[in-house]
Amino acid sequence: MDSAAAEVAALLQAGNRLREAGDLAGAAAAFAQALRLAPDLPEALIDLALTLQQQGRIAECEPFYLRALAVAPGRFDARRFYAFFLHETGRSEEALEAYRRALELRPDWGTGHLNRGQIFQLLRRTKQAVQSYALALRCGGVDVATLANLGAAFEEFGNYEKALEACDRALFLEPDNRRTRYHRSRILVALDRWEEGWREYETRHCKPVLRRPEWRGEPFPGRTLLLRKEQGYGDNIAALRFARRVKALGGTVLVEADPALRRLLEHCPGIDGVVADPGGAAADLEAALPSLPGLLGIVPETIPAEGPYFDVPRWTPEERERRLGEDGASDSRPKIGIIWAGAQADLRRSAPPELFFALADDGRFAVHSLQFGAAGREALAAHGDDGRIVDLGAGFADFYDTAQALQEMDLVVTIDTGAAHLSGALGRPTWLLLMRQSYWIYDRGPGSPWYPTTTLFRQPLPGDWKGVFRRVAERLDATFPHGGVTPSL
Repeated sequence: MDSAAAEVAALLQAGNRLREAGDLAGAAAAFAQALRLAPDLPEALIDLALTLQQQGRIAECEPFYLRALAVAPGRFDARRFYAFFLHETGRSEEALEAYRRALELRPDWGTGHLNRGQIFQLLRRTKQAVQSYALALRCGGVDVATLANLGAAFEEFGNYEKALEACDRALFLEPDNRRTRYHRSRILVALDRWEEGWREYETRHCKPVLRRPEWRGEPFPGRTLLLRKEQGYGDNIAALRFARRVKALGGTVLVEADPALRRLLEHCPGIDGVVADPGGAAADLEAALPSLPGLLGIVPETIPAEGPYFDVPRWTPEERERRLGEDGASDSRPKIGIIWAGAQADLRRSAPPELFFALADDGRFAVHSLQFGAAGREALAAHGDDGRIVDLGAGFADFYDTAQALQEMDLVVTIDTGAAHLSGALGRPTWLLLMRQSYWIYDRGPGSPWYPTTTLFRQPLPGDWKGVFRRVAERLDATFPHGGVTPSL
C-alpha cells in the first residue's frame, strides 16, 4: 500500500471511530479529507453521505450518494443506503425504484422487500404491498413486524381470514405483543367472532392503567363506577351508547372526559357526572369506555337500538339566526353539513375539499362547513370563499357546539368518523365516506347496525375518493330528485 492509500485508509478508520463516538462533525471532516485524496472512492463517498444525513444536512448528502452509484453502480451497500435515504425523506416512488435496483443485486434482502411493502401500503397499493411482504417472509428471518404489516395489508384488502392468519403467526413468535393482539381483536369482530374478539380486545396496548378495582359488568348498587376515556374522541362517543345500560346495573356513573367532550357528556342519559382528573374522583370501580361492549356481552343481536343517546338542546330561533345569518335561517333548501378531514393527521382519512365544495355548485342545497378549527377556514379561503358555503365550524369551541349544528342539518356528509359517531348518536341522517379499510363498527354492508340513520360509502379501490363521490352524486339525485347534482370529478 502506497503512502496516499495508507493515509486514506487511516482517515476512513478515524472517521468511523469519530462517528461511533458521536462526533459527526469530526467524522464528516475526516471523510471529506479522504475524498480530497481519493475523489472517486466509493467507501468515502458512502461514509460521508451517511454522516451528513445523520447531521440532518439532507441537501448536501444526496450528491455523494449519487457519485457513489455513478462510480460503483454494482455496489449493494450504495444502492441500499440510497434507498434508505429516499425512503426516510418521503420520496416514495423514487425509494421504490431504489429498493428495486438494490434487490436486483441481492434478491434475498428481506428488509428491502419489507420496506417496499410499507411504501406500497402508504401509497394504498395494497396488492403490491401484500406481494412484497410475502417476498420478505420467504427471504427468511420471519419477524413480528413483517407479519403485522402483512396482516394490516390483508385487512385493508378485505381478506380477514388471511389477516387473522398473519396475526396468529406473529403471536406464535411473540405471544405478548399487545399491538398485534389489538389488531387481532378487530379482525375477529369483523369476522363476527364477537365474544372471542372482545376477550382479545382487553389485552390492547392502549388500555389505560386502572387505579381502582376493575368493573367486570356485574351489578354495582350503592357504589360509584368511573368510566375512563381511551383512544380518540369517536371511540368514546361510540361507547357512550351503553351509558344507560350501565346505569341500570347500579349506583352512580362518572365519566372521565377531555374539555372538548365535557359539555356534550352533560347531556348523555345514564351519566351522573363528568370528571377531568380520574385520580381525584370519588369512585369505587373503574372500567375503560371502549371495554363496555365486551363487559356487557354485546353481540349483533343485542346492539342497543334505543335511538339517539344525547339530548342536546337545539338552537333557539335567535341563536339560529346569529349562527346562520338572517338569510340562512330562513333558507328553505335542504341543509347539508360537510366535513372533509379527520381530526388526526392521516392523509388516508382526508379527501380533497373540492370534492365536498362541489356539492354547492348547482345551488340546490344550502351547504355548511362543519370542519372544526383553522383547517376549515384555510381550505375555504384557498377555494375562494364566495359565500355559497357557510362556515359554521369556525365558531365551534367543542363537541357540544358541533352537536347543536349537526341537529340543524338535513344531511351530514363526512369523512371524519368522530363526527359520524356524534351525528349517528344524535340520530341525524349521515353519509359516511370511508377509506377501503375502516373502523370495525363500519366494516360491513351499506349501513351500520350501530347507527341506523347512517349510510356508508366505501372506496371501491384504496385511495379512490372520486369513485366515492360519484356514488354520492347518484344517491343525492335519488334522495333529492328535483334537479341534479354532479360534483366536478
